[in-house]
Amino acid sequence: MLRREASGWGRPSVQVEHFLGSLDKDGEATAYLFRCRVCATHLAYSDFA
Repeated sequence: MLRREASGWGRPSVQVEHFLGSLDKDGEATAYLFRCRVCATHLAYSDFA
């Protein structure tokens, strides 16, 4: 899901993969994974802050 979202930013795929590889739970760029309690669908969100 994050890859699909990031590909819509208009960046080359190399930059998208670099961004995804740099995600860190304790770092500046972080991703969050959520699961819907009703339908169990997984949703992801990335944050640069």
